[in-house]
Amino acid sequence: RSYSAVSPSLHALCVTSPDFSLLAKQNVLQHHNIFGKWLIARYLSNASIELKTDEDVIRFSFNKSVGRLASTNRKRKMSKKAKVNELRFYRLKAKKKMNSPNPEVRIRYKLEK
Repeated sequence: RSYSAVSPSLHALCVTSPDFSLLAKQNVLQHHNIFGKWLIARYLSNASIELKTDEDVIRFSFNKSVGRLASTNRKRKMSKKAKVNELRFYRLKAKKKMNSPNPEVRIRYKLEK
């Protein structure tokens, strides 16, 4: 069997299966409460929680939502004004290096260019 749910807390999940003994159910619920406290402390309220039970073995998996990951990797488009300001900044730094009284700085800048 496979159970899955998307919820802000793990206390909503319950394991009910005739295959498990009473002792196994108690252990599952104890571990369930420990993981629930850990998740709430880590602010994973948008996590996808999956509970798999195969041959008296229970597996938990906590996955972040796909939409959240896609939005973090996207690069924000710069405005024209921001691009011009960035170019001005680089030109100012180059001018400072070329007009520096230290000859090592001037030579290093010319070699890097």
